[in-house]
Amino acid sequence: MSQQGVRIALSIAGAAVLAALAATVVLRGGDDTALPAPTKLLAPANPPAPTALPAMPQQSTPEPVKLLEGTALAAAQRSLPGVVELPGGRRIDIAFKPTPTTALHLPPNSGKFADDYSNLRNWATLGNADAATELHLLLERCQLAFSNEAELQGAVTLLKRNRLLTYPQRRKPPVQLPPQADLEVSAQQLLITPYNHCQGSTPAQLAESGTWLMVAVSQDNLRARQIHAMKLGDTPQAISAWRQLWYAGHATSLQPLQILHSRGAADPIQRRPDYLHAYAYTLIELKLREAAATADPVNVHAMQIRSLRELLSHHERFLNPAQVQQAIELGARLLQDNANCCFVAW
Repeated sequence: MSQQGVRIALSIAGAAVLAALAATVVLRGGDDTALPAPTKLLAPANPPAPTALPAMPQQSTPEPVKLLEGTALAAAQRSLPGVVELPGGRRIDIAFKPTPTTALHLPPNSGKFADDYSNLRNWATLGNADAATELHLLLERCQLAFSNEAELQGAVTLLKRNRLLTYPQRRKPPVQLPPQADLEVSAQQLLITPYNHCQGSTPAQLAESGTWLMVAVSQDNLRARQIHAMKLGDTPQAISAWRQLWYAGHATSLQPLQILHSRGAADPIQRRPDYLHAYAYTLIELKLREAAATADPVNVHAMQIRSLRELLSHHERFLNPAQVQQAIELGARLLQDNANCCFVAW
C-alpha cells in the first residue's frame, strides 16, 4: 500500500480528529507499562444550578430502554461467543456484546437557543448525562457561530467564492470544502443556521461548555468520554483516556489507540512513532473483526478486514522480527487482561 493510501486510510479511521501518519518515522519500542496509568476523571465542583424546574412531560420519561447498536451481532440482543486466533496458533475466547446504552431522554430541540439551553441545563443539573453532553455540544456549536450579521455575510461570501469555511475570531483554522460540496447548502447548514439558532447566547453561557462535558464524563457517559478523549489530541493523556475506554471493553477505542501510537503521541518531546504498540492495537482489531465475521451470519467486515491487514503490513515494515513477536505478545496480553471485552457497535 502506498504512503498516500496509508494517509487516507488513517485519516478516515480517525474520523477527522486524528490526522495521517507522518512520512518520516523512527521506531520506538517499549512495553505497555511505560504508558501513563488511567486516572479517574472528576466532575467540576458546584455545577451551575437550574434556573427553573425542567419541563419533563410524563410520556417522555419512561424507564430507560436498553438499545443495542451494530449489525446482526447486536440484533440478536445477546452476547455472542467468539474466538480470536492470533499468529502462532494462540486462541482466546471472547464474547461480543452490544454497546450498552440507554435511550436518549432529552427535551425536543426547539430551534431557539434560549429554550434549548434552559431545558438541557435543567435536565443536566438533575443528573441526565445525555443532556449534559448535548448541552456541551450546543454551546460548542454556538462558540463557532457568528453573532454579527456583517461578519456572517462576509463568511458566506468567502465560502461561496473560495470554498473556504471560516470561523469567528479565528477560533478554528479555516476548512477547505471539497469540490463536490454544494455551496448553497453548506452556507445554510454551516453558517446561517448556527447564526440563527445561537442568537441570544451570552459569553458566560458559552463558557460553560467544557464544564458540562466533564459533568457527563464523570457520570461515565460513553459519548462524552469519547468526545473528551478526542479533544485531548495527540498526547499521552489522550492515550490514557482511550485506554480507559478499551479496558472498559469498548472495541471502538482500538483505532484511535493505534493512530495515536503511530503518530508518536506517547513521546511528546521527540514525537517518535511507536509502531510496536500501533501493531498490537491494529492486530487486536483485525482479529476481532475476523472473529466477528465468523460469528455474524451477515458478514459486513470484509472491507474493514482488508484495510486492517494492509495497515498491519505497513506497521510491520518498521519492526524487526523480534519486535513483531513482541507486538503479538503485547496484543495477546492487552486482550487477555481486558475482562470487559468486547462491546462492539459494528
